[in-house]
Amino acid sequence: MTRMDTNANESFSFAPVRVIRRHSIIRAMKRVYSARDEADAEMVKNALTDAGIQSVVQGGALGAVLGAIPVTEETLPSVWVRDEDLVAAGKVLDEFRHPPKPTGQPWKCPECGEMIDPQFTACWNCGEAKPDGMESQ
Repeated sequence: MTRMDTNANESFSFAPVRVIRRHSIIRAMKRVYSARDEADAEMVKNALTDAGIQSVVQGGALGAVLGAIPVTEETLPSVWVRDEDLVAAGKVLDEFRHPPKPTGQPWKCPECGEMIDPQFTACWNCGEAKPDGMESQ
């Protein structure tokens, strides 16, 4: 090492305040969901956000190296919420895991004749909108 390299290393310092602050935020939160991948974690985060619950996805960036590191609950993406939102988040997750079944009957597209599931308001085949008052055919 040259003298210049030694001096550069001696003057380099870390910013522990940022690390401590980050860990204090994590300690105030609870893991509510372990996802199979980052997309799954983001869908849960979006459901929580829609319900007015702040959440954080941890470990999403590890997807690129899974296989090179062991796949465990700690290395999979996970969703975390604040302690005070734990009960409300549980209700949202129950609905996410078991979404309500669509109501109504399938309908037939008047344009192309395709049968469309009741939760959709337009034909997937031709884009025709479901006519008002049409329940089933």
